[in-house]
Amino acid sequence: MHLVNVFKSASRHYGTERRILLLHGPVGSAKSAIVRLLKKGLEGYSRKPEGALYTFSWRMNEPDKGEVAEPCSMHEEPLHLLPPAVRTPLLKGINDRSNGNPKMVVDGDLCPSCRFYFRTLMQKYAGNL
Repeated sequence: MHLVNVFKSASRHYGTERRILLLHGPVGSAKSAIVRLLKKGLEGYSRKPEGALYTFSWRMNEPDKGEVAEPCSMHEEPLHLLPPAVRTPLLKGINDRSNGNPKMVVDGDLCPSCRFYFRTLMQKYAGNL
């Protein structure tokens, strides 16, 4: 249950003191094997509908190649595409309707390459999201 509580704490953005799991023991006691199996299990879960993770790609028209899809190399959270002025009220509305379920939190901003694509497209389309 301690392991499950560590994952729950991480998913709810609790402090690092509740999100860090320290494995210690003698050489050959399967610490690395346990971590590899946990990683493999989480990757398998993320491929199922209930554990799906979503990201986005940039579709750009290039003169010599036509339309090119450029996936986000950081597998960004799609809600990072919404400016904070739009994102904050949207998340508040979602969280107000969550009836005590874990709150949805979106921290951070777009990675540098996605920020470049976003600004380029916003200029091209005169700020029309």
